[in-house]
Amino acid sequence: MYKTELVYCVCGCGLLRSRIDSQDRVRRFIHWHSKNALGHQFKASEETKRRMSKSQIGRKLSEETRRKISEQHKGENNHNYGNHLSNKIKRKISLSLMGIIRSKETRNKISIGKKGKRISEATRKKMIGRQLTKETRNKISLFNIGKKLSEETKRKISESHKGEKSYLWKGGISFEPYGLAWTEQLKNGVRERDNYVCQLCDKHQSQLKTKLNVHHIDYIKINTFTFNLISLCTSCHMMTNNNRNHWTTFFRNYLSEKYGYIYHTKQKLLNEVYN
Repeated sequence: MYKTELVYCVCGCGLLRSRIDSQDRVRRFIHWHSKNALGHQFKASEETKRRMSKSQIGRKLSEETRRKISEQHKGENNHNYGNHLSNKIKRKISLSLMGIIRSKETRNKISIGKKGKRISEATRKKMIGRQLTKETRNKISLFNIGKKLSEETKRKISESHKGEKSYLWKGGISFEPYGLAWTEQLKNGVRERDNYVCQLCDKHQSQLKTKLNVHHIDYIKINTFTFNLISLCTSCHMMTNNNRNHWTTFFRNYLSEKYGYIYHTKQKLLNEVYN
């Protein structure tokens, strides 16, 4: 039996407790209240940590319990809500994770956990046109040196980016037919006009393995007016798949300044029909 004399907990919570416990020891705090009291941090010994860890082995939480824990840590309830890690902290975390090799079982668990998750439209918009710094690109390059993907992994990556799964999906416009005027003669004429030079990186066609691509500035295939076509190397042509509005405006201004082209009325009508 506890002694009847009651005292206030020293932590300042305002709660009462017995001054003397069942083992005749004087107690100043309610159980566990001392860990944050007076600015002190509770630190468990290595032996205690080991016992706590061992007691959790094999323990499985129900789906309901997991959901409750998840809800308790969402949004403003999370202790890190509104906090932003400094570059110094990010660097420390990065260094602490270097060299860690996860087991196959762990990798499978991570893979299963990410299945079915899709990037939100808001995140996609943030990613479009985003450019990595030279330092970041070098880090990614060094990390992937000597790394070889299996044929199965390559197939999975390919399948995960096909058709509607691709973030570049525009409703299947790549399957639309080209106009009747889209001939090799027309493309050679555009290349000749541009002096057989990529209009973005200035590489001459003779430096490339293939002919220069002829790009539709407004991305409408049947629009084969010469002022809607421009010569690009394959690398630069692929780059224009992102942030299309930006590239359309950029190339129109560029050709207008270089060749004196004017935005044609027929082209305006064509854009209205397709957009």
